[in-house]
Amino acid sequence: MRGTSPPCTQDGEYLAGFPDLTGACIARANGLALAIRNLRHFEPLGVEAMDPFADPMRK
Repeated sequence: MRGTSPPCTQDGEYLAGFPDLTGACIARANGLALAIRNLRHFEPLGVEAMDPFADPMRK
């Protein structure tokens, strides 16, 4: 569902949905990094991810 908030626990932690978990599993099983805009969805899953639109000069 577009335009809705992602499912979260009571303390505000993101609960990964099927598409995020599928992408994370495929990347991890194949030793790949994900190129994705929303890094916060993948940080708790322990999968290497990077934002391809991030400004490399910005810290």
